[in-house]
Amino acid sequence: MKTTKSETRIISEENNSPLLYLLKGTSIAYAVTLIVFIVYSIILTYTDTTEENLSTVIMITVVVSVLISGFDTARGVKNKGLIWGLIAGFIYSAIMIIVGFCVVPDYKLSASSLINLILGLAGGGFGGIIGINTKKY
Repeated sequence: MKTTKSETRIISEENNSPLLYLLKGTSIAYAVTLIVFIVYSIILTYTDTTEENLSTVIMITVVVSVLISGFDTARGVKNKGLIWGLIAGFIYSAIMIIVGFCVVPDYKLSASSLINLILGLAGGGFGGIIGINTKKY
């Protein structure tokens, strides 16, 4: 028996867990973050640019990355895009905080950590809303 393309897509989507979509979305978000940080560090190294815009670059990168994470996660799940987007944003931000504790010896939770967590939740939730509403059925 031959299956059609749409049947194959439905069958493969049924086998995927929402957690796999969450893992994929978070991985893509960290790939975007890594690329932006590498490009910005190269710019800082080889130009006369100063580090005064570093916090702005970090905030914009966090928002864009979690928006992508929430969007991609919600596109894969069947419903509750806001919730899955919030979860994606929280996981992204929590991992950033954990890495901060592991890498920076005197890292402490501060106002900027809280701001990054709030930005992560807001961006992920917004991305989840957009993702669930642009889903192809």
